Amino acid sequence: MHICPTVKVNSARKNHTCTWCGQRILKGSSYVKWFYADGRYSLDNSETKCHPECKDAWDKLQAIDPWLAENIEFGSWPRGRLYINSPLSNDDGSEVVW
Repeated sequence: MHICPTVKVNSARKNHTCTWCGQRILKGSSYVKWFYADGRYSLDNSETKCHPECKDAWDKLQAIDPWLAENIEFGSWPRGRLYINSPLSNDDGSEVVW
């Protein structure tokens, strides 16, 4: 997989959807985007856009579990938060927040 450098956009020209949390990135707000291409012979490529706080959470996930970070479900995480369902759950059964 080839990942191009991350670019911070200070003012969105139109509405977008955050890949991390699935919420809208509103026109005029800042966001982070990057482009990646996967596969030597395929045209499997994409531009990813997300809120700055969601990108920070994504970077934390990358450090913990690189495979999961590359295979997240679109909009499956809370905005700017990283939840890990693991054996490290709290005594009350709630998930650990990293």
